[in-house]
Amino acid sequence: MHRRISVLTLFCMLVLSIAFNQVQAKAKNISSIVLNYTDDTTKKAVKGVSFSLSKVATGTDHRYKVTKAYQKVKFTLAYDQTLQNIQIAKQLAKVTKKGTTKTTNKKGQVTFNKLQPGVYLIRQTKTVKAAQNYQKIEPFLVYVTPSTKKVSYDLTAIVPVTIMSQSSVISMIYSLYDDFYPQEKKVADYVIAHAHDVVNMNNSELAKACETSVATISRFVKKCSVESFHQFKVVLARDVVLGEDVQVSSTISLEDVHTSIANIQANKMNEIKATLSLLDEKQLKEVVALLSKAAMIQIVAVGNTIPVAINAQYMFNEIGLRAMAGTIWETQLAFSMTLTPQDVMIAISNTGESKDVVKMIHNAREGGAKVIAITNNPQSTIASLADYHLQSATREKLFLNEFYFSRVSAMTIIEVLYLFLTVGNEKSYDYLSKCENLMADEKL
Repeated sequence: MHRRISVLTLFCMLVLSIAFNQVQAKAKNISSIVLNYTDDTTKKAVKGVSFSLSKVATGTDHRYKVTKAYQKVKFTLAYDQTLQNIQIAKQLAKVTKKGTTKTTNKKGQVTFNKLQPGVYLIRQTKTVKAAQNYQKIEPFLVYVTPSTKKVSYDLTAIVPVTIMSQSSVISMIYSLYDDFYPQEKKVADYVIAHAHDVVNMNNSELAKACETSVATISRFVKKCSVESFHQFKVVLARDVVLGEDVQVSSTISLEDVHTSIANIQANKMNEIKATLSLLDEKQLKEVVALLSKAAMIQIVAVGNTIPVAINAQYMFNEIGLRAMAGTIWETQLAFSMTLTPQDVMIAISNTGESKDVVKMIHNAREGGAKVIAITNNPQSTIASLADYHLQSATREKLFLNEFYFSRVSAMTIIEVLYLFLTVGNEKSYDYLSKCENLMADEKL
């Protein structure tokens, strides 16, 4: 009897020991995630912003088991795949309904405690009125390993910059390329060629890769109308995820026509896509309303953008809008002196620095006419003189570094204006039909 009790006692002690060790092991594996949310400019803590945490998978070291809530979503987890994780986080955020939600305190801090190893999704949910102007933090994944005790993330509250709110940072780099100093062009070239890698670099690593200084990186970022290198990477990551950084070879050769045509196709498609993404909705509505009521529209251009102006004149005339363009600069200049407050000038210049176009803009403004500029550079002289600026994107420097030759992006903007002025407007349809009938006899 005594022996049976001893065996039973030993068995119980063994079970208790195993259970204790398991609890102790779990206790050692318990981790926490800390979020620190501060204003990017003032560096002050931001209070009252809510973040939600949801468990995506259990396990670690590439042996992950996806939780029930996400089993219908197709994705592959990998700790070292930054861009892939950005895409997965966005994908999972769309189907996430529940989670543990906490709000930043006066220190701008949120802490999620007692977390077991696995993968967690963090997304911003609500915000207080005082923080509504900040750009929303994109959802992201956190990988917690058995050795992780605490993982901290410094989140930056950024006020979206108007010029970057819709546009691609890659497009911005192209449009500002001629304004960069030689050292800054090194950075531009590297970012364009290695956008995927730059997303995962800090400013020191990028400076080393470009063989330049951290100060140059800071100047470069500021010229791109971005407040900090962190914000620059956020926008660049968005470009990468959305495919804005399409890599196009600069090789155009008759020896490989197929590849060359593929490069040109990708270039032009990306140029049109980028141009459309740069159009501001509110400004576009105002421009269309202005053109529809204008007594006269003068479209001015010099050099290789003259064909765009001539085409715009024809398209506007065809739908009943009085428009004028010319191939001779002196004629355009003289006509610009006749514009009145009821008229509108559209000034087209790739670089935005044409002296001849600037002279015509001054004439238009003296006469009280509104000026709409179409340029690649929002910081150019012409853009700053205009009442409205419609930015076009360019990719031609991939092929020819010395000058701009493409008219595709400027022509795209003209066609956008034409369509908005035409669709749903019976008067425009009548003029268009009349014009086609008049020209019908000239066709075979």
